[in-house]
Amino acid sequence: MSATGCHRQDRTKVPVWLRTGNTKKSYDVFMSFLRYSDTQEADASEMLSKDCFHAWISSRTAPVMHPEAAFRTALIGHLCAADQRKPFPPDVEKSLLYELRKEKIWNCFQGRGSGIGIRGLRIHGYHEARFDDG
Repeated sequence: MSATGCHRQDRTKVPVWLRTGNTKKSYDVFMSFLRYSDTQEADASEMLSKDCFHAWISSRTAPVMHPEAAFRTALIGHLCAADQRKPFPPDVEKSLLYELRKEKIWNCFQGRGSGIGIRGLRIHGYHEARFDDG
C-alpha cells in the first residue's frame, strides 16, 4: 500500500497515456485502434475489439454504469457526429460501417451476455448521409 492507503496499480495493465496522467477522449481511443492495410485502406475492425473496449473504459474518469451501452453510444456518436462529436474521417467511417452492418455480436461484447450488434446497424454515417448522391 502507498502512503495514501490505495493499492498500487499494476503498471503493465494500464495504458501509457493513463500512467502519465493524460486522459484520452473517446475519439482518440477509437482512432488509436485504427489500422491501415498495405494498400492504405482503413481497417476499423479493431475498434470493435475487447482491447479497444477495455481501453475506452479505462479512459473514463468516472465509473460507467452500463459500459456496453455507453461504448456503443460513444462509437455511434462519432460515426454520426451526434451531439457535436467529432466525426470519423470518411475512409474510417466506411470501414467501420462495413463492420457494424454485419449481423453478429460485436467482438468486444462476445461472452459478456450483450446482444449489441446481433441485428446489424442500419443507420447512415455522417459522411454517408451528408454526401449521399441519391
